[in-house]
Amino acid sequence: VIELNEESGELSAVCDWTTESQGKYPETNVARCNQSGELVATGGTDGIVQIWRFRSVRDVPELQKACAKTKEVMDLDFSPDGQLVASIDGSSNCRLWDTTTGEEKSTVNYLRAGKPVNLKGVR
Repeated sequence: VIELNEESGELSAVCDWTTESQGKYPETNVARCNQSGELVATGGTDGIVQIWRFRSVRDVPELQKACAKTKEVMDLDFSPDGQLVASIDGSSNCRLWDTTTGEEKSTVNYLRAGKPVNLKGVR
């Protein structure tokens, strides 16, 4: 996590934490905050959507939920009310996750002419 000093225009690191421990490198592909800024969802090469809660921007966040393992998470985003996270992976699936329970609520499989579509982003 970085912080912008508005007076000097400089960025400085204020918090560092590990979100990926498995996967091909491992690395995080995406991290997004909900509208209130208290939750962050991450996803990457390990195929797990993780939902984190911040007590303060200077503290390491607490892992709230780790959702079921899928293929590598390419992108994700919160619903406007913060109750769901939509994620896409390398399988042409868009999954909806409950941010409170970590439960998969729905999956939409995208096919074109019967073949999987490679999704690049979700909003």
